[in-house]
Amino acid sequence: MTATPFEEWQRDLFAHHGAGRLREALAVLAAPPADLTPAQRARADFWAACLHAQLGEPGAALTALERVRDRGEWLAPALLERDPDLAPLRSLPRFGALLAAWRARQREEAGRHSPSLTVWAAREAVRGTLMALHGNAQAPDSLRPLYADLTAQGWRVALAGSGQFGGPGALVWDDPAQADAEVAGWAREVGGRPVWAGFSAGAGVALRAALGGAVPASGVLAVSPSLPAGLLELTAPARVPVALVLGEADPHTPRARTLAGRLRGAGVPVNEWTHPGGHTHPDGWAALRAGALAWLTSAV
Repeated sequence: MTATPFEEWQRDLFAHHGAGRLREALAVLAAPPADLTPAQRARADFWAACLHAQLGEPGAALTALERVRDRGEWLAPALLERDPDLAPLRSLPRFGALLAAWRARQREEAGRHSPSLTVWAAREAVRGTLMALHGNAQAPDSLRPLYADLTAQGWRVALAGSGQFGGPGALVWDDPAQADAEVAGWAREVGGRPVWAGFSAGAGVALRAALGGAVPASGVLAVSPSLPAGLLELTAPARVPVALVLGEADPHTPRARTLAGRLRGAGVPVNEWTHPGGHTHPDGWAALRAGALAWLTSAV
């Protein structure tokens, strides 16, 4: 799988940020690839705001966010509300004005949004169906480069998009009842017993649905899962094999390992693949994914 210029740029930026090289990360932001989409340009200004806020430069951070507004674009309010990097800005009037305006925009546009499902047919003899769920504040296209090539390996691939609209390119899973209803609908649409794959909150939604017996499943591929409330207390999980991809530097990993232990105690097959990184898909993803899918197929 070949990364796009934007993905390579983002990876370089995040590597500097993860190592605490904030000035170097800002230098990467100052040299973007050509032809950024409006959503990518807005996300870049958001990253700039986070970096400046961490560096103790609230004025520069607010200016970065206001660039988004001045272009007629906007960001998901949840990004501004939840990202810890922006905590120093939240008491400032300029920040409050942006957040209020973008909350109003989100309410206005949310009613026009609905869940989506894109299905790609396998180009070889069908090995199975993989249903992929994006992370919070992401969109189905974020998973395209991670799974599209599986169609050449005999997989039918379905990319699902939450019907909960958080902002441009930022779909969320905040309402569990709505998420569960959408997952059940997608399961009926694709039929059979798919492998449910997901990243972060999407992985949590997939785990809840499959282990709770709400959807047919031949396995779950959970990457950096952010676990929903109640999952650790599940007393009689379905015996659906679970492949966990965990970053050693990911703050979500300890809870995921607690879940793994409880599932094993309940007789659920669980395997783990670890990498040294954080809350992300790791380098060498294609090989790791191949191993996880091979194990899931054999564990059924």
